[in-house]
Formats: sequence, C-alpha cells, structure tokens
Amino acid sequence: MWPGLQGLAHTLSYDLLSTARGPSRLEQASSVRSATLVMSGGASPPWMREAIRPLATAIPDARHRTLEEQAHAVDLETLARSLEEFFGG
Repeated sequence: MWPGLQGLAHTLSYDLLSTARGPSRLEQASSVRSATLVMSGGASPPWMREAIRPLATAIPDARHRTLEEQAHAVDLETLARSLEEFFGG
C-alpha cells in the first residue's frame, strides 16, 4: 500500500489548499446548478459522514445518499448502482 501512497504525495499540497478553504467552499456550493448526488459511506468514520452533510445542504436540490457498509474505498459495483439510479439509468 505504501508505494501507492508515495505516488500520491505530490498531490497533498493541493488537498491541503482545498480543505483549508472549507467554509468558503461551502458558500460557493450554493451556486451549483447541476444535478448533484453527495455520497457518504456508512462504514466511514463518524467525522467523515458528518462532514459531508453540510455540503449536501449547501448545494441547492442536492441529494444525499449513505452507502451502507462502504467506507472511503467504496466497492465499484455499489458506486455504479448508485450513480445509475441517480442518473436514471
């Protein structure tokens, strides 16, 4: 697993910049006008599950879905079914 994480190391500064502006990002979310599905994993740590709800609330007409028994590394078939359902496929 470590080699894969090392391969992502160069992106950490972007992650930090994005997350450090969290409150202003939520304000910007109110301008989203496209269909939006905000998902969280039911098996994710509580702080992750709770952190996504303000985003779902900030985006007009967004839908929130909890993917039960899933964590951050979601099963691709579960993810695909949720997206197909959301997009009407």
